[in-house]
Amino acid sequence: MSLKDSIEKKRLEILEKISAIHTMRKGVVSEYFVNTKLKDGSVKSNGPYYSITSKGPKGKTTGEKIPGEMLDSIKSDAENYKKFRELSEEFVIVCEQASLLSTDEAASEQLKKN
Repeated sequence: MSLKDSIEKKRLEILEKISAIHTMRKGVVSEYFVNTKLKDGSVKSNGPYYSITSKGPKGKTTGEKIPGEMLDSIKSDAENYKKFRELSEEFVIVCEQASLLSTDEAASEQLKKN
């Protein structure tokens, strides 16, 4: 298998993995507790509660509370987004390799003509 073929094979594998992602959600899921001071002076810890936090437009951080029954789904979506980002970076690298290879091949052809 030529280098060009192996790069194309890798590119197609990445696209296949990306296409298998059906849901995603940008952000990080966090667990937190809320402390409440009672009349007798003691402190009661309430929770756990969950939220998803992400950077919105212009770098502003946004957060949203997550109902407990949606926690697993949203965690999965956040993991899918992380996986998508990793695959996207890998895709860029592979496409750059393909571009460099085609540039090198074009330069070699040009040298043969001269």
